[in-house]
Amino acid sequence: MRGKEITKVFSIAFLFAVLVILASAVCFADTPPAYNDEVRIDVYVNGSKISDAAYTIKGNIYLNLNTIRQYGDTTGITFSTSDNKAYFNSSEMDMFFGDAETTNFIKSNAGRVYLPIKYFKSAYHISLGSISQLCKIHYEYRDGAVYLYPYKDLARILVSTSDAAAVNMNGNIIGSNTSMPYGNKVTVISETTSLYKVKDLEGREYYVSKADFEQHSGATVKRYIQNSRAKDTFQAKINLAWLMAGARTELAPEANEGLDVLSPVWMRLELNGGGTVRNNCEYGFVELCHSYGTKVWICVNNNFDTSGSSAYTSTVLKSTAMRNKAVAQYLLYACLYDADGINVDFEAMEKSVIKQYYTSFIQELAKHCNKLGLTISVATPVANSYWRNYYDFAAMGSVVDYICPMAYEEHYSKAVGAGSTMSPPWYTSTTNDLINIVGPGKVLLGVPFFTQEWMFDSAGNITDVTAVTIKSSFADIEASGTVPVWSEEEGQYIATFTNSNGRTVKIWVEDPRSMGFKLNYVNQSGIAGTACWAYGQNTPEMLDVFAQVYKHGADPLSIPGKW
Repeated sequence: MRGKEITKVFSIAFLFAVLVILASAVCFADTPPAYNDEVRIDVYVNGSKISDAAYTIKGNIYLNLNTIRQYGDTTGITFSTSDNKAYFNSSEMDMFFGDAETTNFIKSNAGRVYLPIKYFKSAYHISLGSISQLCKIHYEYRDGAVYLYPYKDLARILVSTSDAAAVNMNGNIIGSNTSMPYGNKVTVISETTSLYKVKDLEGREYYVSKADFEQHSGATVKRYIQNSRAKDTFQAKINLAWLMAGARTELAPEANEGLDVLSPVWMRLELNGGGTVRNNCEYGFVELCHSYGTKVWICVNNNFDTSGSSAYTSTVLKSTAMRNKAVAQYLLYACLYDADGINVDFEAMEKSVIKQYYTSFIQELAKHCNKLGLTISVATPVANSYWRNYYDFAAMGSVVDYICPMAYEEHYSKAVGAGSTMSPPWYTSTTNDLINIVGPGKVLLGVPFFTQEWMFDSAGNITDVTAVTIKSSFADIEASGTVPVWSEEEGQYIATFTNSNGRTVKIWVEDPRSMGFKLNYVNQSGIAGTACWAYGQNTPEMLDVFAQVYKHGADPLSIPGKW
């Protein structure tokens, strides 16, 4: 998604520096700015400025619904301002996802889906990036304005039927990186026996082979095309961080060498919704991340922190129709929002459904992710002897790209007892078990950006335990005046002090040195990398550890501690 008339003399370097082909009707010449607040920008339609404005918020371009209705093809889309959603039924839209099988699966199963609408500046707006293809509007953001090029009313438009390329007048491919996958759209200027001279909707011109294109009108061209892409590849170990997000997602973090993938928790099963998925995705967040070089694997979960979710998850997983609806909606939204992958985090499931039905769910989702080129990863408990009774790690590992064992749940409650969130004997033994099942290259070790504060009475009995972020634990330790003591056995500092209520507080501290200790195991075991819960709970120096070790080859055991 991401000139000048071609004559006998070609300016090749210039042409392909500016060539914009309509791979999916969306094009950014620039990335919209990363402002938190609404910033007004002008709107041009086919080069002429219109009265309605657009707004950029956190990398999104929000267009007034009136503009969408006037210039776009909104057939089959219902704009509901009562619940701020734009609804459409996938089965009624002419859409394409990767190949015929996945297209049929999504269109047959996703059913009614929606894109969020926002009300501000006394008007209703929608994210242009997520809806532009559906409404047959090509756009680009440049020079602080958004330029719209609707194509719904064009009498003649060419669509590539397979991978095509720009050619010269003799039919020879010119330049490099000129591939135009299935679905590229251009208009005809003139033609020879074997070539079309074409123009994209912004006026740039070049030649293409007739054999690679078929003719349509704007009325008959597909509403949405998602081609299969190459899966993510990484030159070094991977660090993923989950991001807690709801109806409002914070601004995408800027580029950081210690952060390769962000996994915002954007899609949840709607409780008692028949497999329907709640959509909190943010197109602008994804585009900003891409501009920073960060991948986005959308995290999908089963609403496990909501009462009744366990039983409802079982209902969905046991029902082929509901299970397929959830899978199809996850896939559709991942495509609409230009995500690079999907991370699955289903928790608190009834154990009786995991091995058979949850595995089937993962297999169906993985099959289509693999066809679309979406990286798929799964968050799981550790693969110790207990959880191996319920999770089919081998079956999942054979179809997904990565498994993320959440190894940061060793000690978490009074019932379990006080101790480290993630001690070396715990994470090495359980991760080694998983390596033996799926191999090291498919493991991203779950590591914490949080810890537990344990409280004891005068008799040494646990009275309370509270999960706190790394930031908060540092503040509490500093306020107490205590100096934590390093434990080589635990691979971390331990802080003990008395709080204002006279209780003894003990913290197994997570800091850069303890993280380096964990990354030493990552290096020695040969696993693919790490997955952190959760971004925002860390201090900046925590991400520096991943950058130093993964990108610059630092000895993880040489990482200095906070104390």
